[in-house]
Amino acid sequence: HNNLGVIYLNMRLFDKAIEKFQAALHISPYHSSAHSNLGLAYFNKGDLVQAERELKAALLLNPDHADAHYNLGLLYEQQRRSGEAKKEYRVAFKINPLLVNSYNNSGVELFRQGKLDSAILRYRTVVELKPGLVQAHYNLGLTLAQKGLLDEAAETFRSAIRLNPDLERAYYNLGLILERQGRYSEAAQELEIALKIKPDDPDTLRKYEADYKRIKAASGRR
Repeated sequence: HNNLGVIYLNMRLFDKAIEKFQAALHISPYHSSAHSNLGLAYFNKGDLVQAERELKAALLLNPDHADAHYNLGLLYEQQRRSGEAKKEYRVAFKINPLLVNSYNNSGVELFRQGKLDSAILRYRTVVELKPGLVQAHYNLGLTLAQKGLLDEAAETFRSAIRLNPDLERAYYNLGLILERQGRYSEAAQELEIALKIKPDDPDTLRKYEADYKRIKAASGRR
C-alpha cells in the first residue's frame, strides 16, 4: 500500500495516495514512512493541519526521519514560521546532506516560475545553513539581480567567487551587474577574468566575448 501510495503521490493523485497511505497505516500503524508520506500528500492537497499531525507522528516514531523533518520545514515555511522551518531543515540536512541539493533545486523551480521572493527565501536559507554550497550563492545572486537588488547581488557573486575562484559564470554575472551600475571599467575587468578562465561551451564563450567588447567600448567612451 505504501509503495503504491508513493506512485500516486508522484503522479500528483493525492486523494488516491492518501487512501493507500491510510491503508498501509491500518495494517502497520507504526510505519514512520507511511505517516511521513501521508503528511506530504496532505501538504500537497493544502491540508496543513493534517499534514503537520502526520509528519510529527512520523518523527515520534523515528526522530531521524530526514524526509519528515524536511517536509515539516516546507510546511512551516509556507506558514511563515521561519525559525521553526530552519530548525527542521538543519536537522534534515544533517541526517541526509543530499536534501540540501533538493532544497536548492526547488529554488531554481521557483525562479523559473517567476516566484522570485520565494526563491530568494530558499537560497538565503541554504546559504545560512550550508554556507559552503557555491551553487546556492550563485543562484541567490542571479535571483537578486533579477529583482533589481544589484548591490546585494554583486556581493553574493563575490561570495561565490571566494568559495570557487574558477567559477567564470560568477565573474561574468558580476560584470553585467557592474555594467548596469555604470561601472564599465570594473565590469570589463570581471568579464576579462571570465574569459581567461574560459567557459567550455563555445556559444557561451562567444557571448562572453561579445559582451566584453561592448562593455570595453563603453568604458573607453567615459
